Amino acid sequence: ELPENLRRLIEEAQVVIYKIMPGTPIDVKFNIFKRINTGGLVLEAQEIRHALFQGRPAVFIYELANTEEFKKATENKIATHRMLDRDFANRFLGFYLLGIENYGTKEFGLDLDSYMSKAMAEIYSKSERELKKITEDFSKAMKISRKIFGREAFRKVRGSYDRLPPINKALFDALSTQIALLNDNDSNRLIANGRLFKELLS
Repeated sequence: ELPENLRRLIEEAQVVIYKIMPGTPIDVKFNIFKRINTGGLVLEAQEIRHALFQGRPAVFIYELANTEEFKKATENKIATHRMLDRDFANRFLGFYLLGIENYGTKEFGLDLDSYMSKAMAEIYSKSERELKKITEDFSKAMKISRKIFGREAFRKVRGSYDRLPPINKALFDALSTQIALLNDNDSNRLIANGRLFKELLS
């Protein structure tokens, strides 16, 4: 029903296809996606990961970012726009699952984007029990951080201030992951010595 000139445009249009063969490494797929995404709105790294790891990984990252504990610990200051909140959840997942010792390695990704992609890919092989444990540890880390630091959780605070400093990604990575890995006994000891911990950290 379209006019002839529009039909001709459609029929003669060239479609560019990038074919990625099975077995292509995750970091290669990520870089290909990133490089060809040049038209229109350029996607953020987390939006690309969301597109590449559909299904369980994408849903799980969304669920982590939407836990009440995370929202309370960050006072809802992490924007959901452009998936920034999911970026924080993904960063936690990377260091929690893969370990700081594997960051920057060829096997797990030489850069942070590849490392975070690897972490999302790991979710495909996790059981529901394992996913539940990750969520529980993440929530625990948020609760303890909130209990010890209050409104200053994950923020670089130096002395007095007129305006609360922004949430620091590196501080979030370090504190959330290490607290999440504590057993119950060590968690209780940390809470009991929370004031001293906060003083030594600032």
